[in-house]
Amino acid sequence: MATWALVANIATTLGVIASIIFGVRAERAAAKRSEAAAALSDENVRRAIGALEQIAAHDPAGGTISLPEKVEWSLTHQKGDTYLLQNTGNASAFGVTVSSAPDSHMVFREPEVTDLGPGEALTFVAARTMATSDSTITVTWEEEEREHSWRYPLPPRPSR
Repeated sequence: MATWALVANIATTLGVIASIIFGVRAERAAAKRSEAAAALSDENVRRAIGALEQIAAHDPAGGTISLPEKVEWSLTHQKGDTYLLQNTGNASAFGVTVSSAPDSHMVFREPEVTDLGPGEALTFVAARTMATSDSTITVTWEEEEREHSWRYPLPPRPSR
């Protein structure tokens, strides 16, 4: 009789462990979908803003007005735990720093402070852990003697 109780307890324990594993996997998949949707939404908003700026810069007399110079960012996964931050704007960013949230529980190697001209990029290492609560990266820089910041979640890594 005690043997059947032991078998039932083991089966119940295995069932609980399996449900925890499946729950964690489902949560990770949902987080990846959410981050991908946020990245897509951000890209769509940037495209819409760019199009509106071009429309606003068009001179009805047949010419064009030059767009103001500004810094824009793109954050992409490169390989492994390496990410690429690129200045996709038409202005230079001075004193660029990249940081993670202090309580994010990520493995994060902060890159050196640098200046990035249009089209230039820097790489940094960041990795989510099981304890990561916030994978948002904050980029700060100076442009036209004013400090700016941009926050964006780490893009998802491709499936293995």
